[in-house]
Amino acid sequence: MKKSIGPVRPAASRASLVPVGSDMLWWTCGDARLYQSAARDLTMMHM
Repeated sequence: MKKSIGPVRPAASRASLVPVGSDMLWWTCGDARLYQSAARDLTMMHM
């Protein structure tokens, strides 16, 4: 998932700060959701 951020960055820097901010927010929310589901899977495995 982190690898896909690379190609996106040049396009984002060319755009205004608003899309960049929303992109960062989107990625942060997506990562949080991803880690949350991963943690849930791990706890399920250990129990």
